[in-house]
Amino acid sequence: ESTMWFATRSGYLAAWMQEAFNAPLVVQLTEELRKALPSILGSHQLMNMWAFKYANNASDWPLAGTAVHADIAAVNVNMWITQDEANEDPEGGGLIIYKKQAPR
Repeated sequence: ESTMWFATRSGYLAAWMQEAFNAPLVVQLTEELRKALPSILGSHQLMNMWAFKYANNASDWPLAGTAVHADIAAVNVNMWITQDEANEDPEGGGLIIYKKQAPR
């Protein structure tokens, strides 16, 4: 039984800070990022964090992944923990950042 993957969506599991994605190691990572990036993170406080675990079985494909969306944040950090060989686009990695204000 999972201790943090409580939410399911089509093709992936989700974990939320408020529900269990807040182990000491994860909190330590956020503090180390603050120390490593002081000019970016500054006095901004961590307000939310989550993790997605996508399916990797051939029977689960094709996956649409996470739909285009806007995260409400002064600073947003995205990390992928995967082998380099799994990246199908080494020049970009799959994240597209739009330089537009999100619709309200």
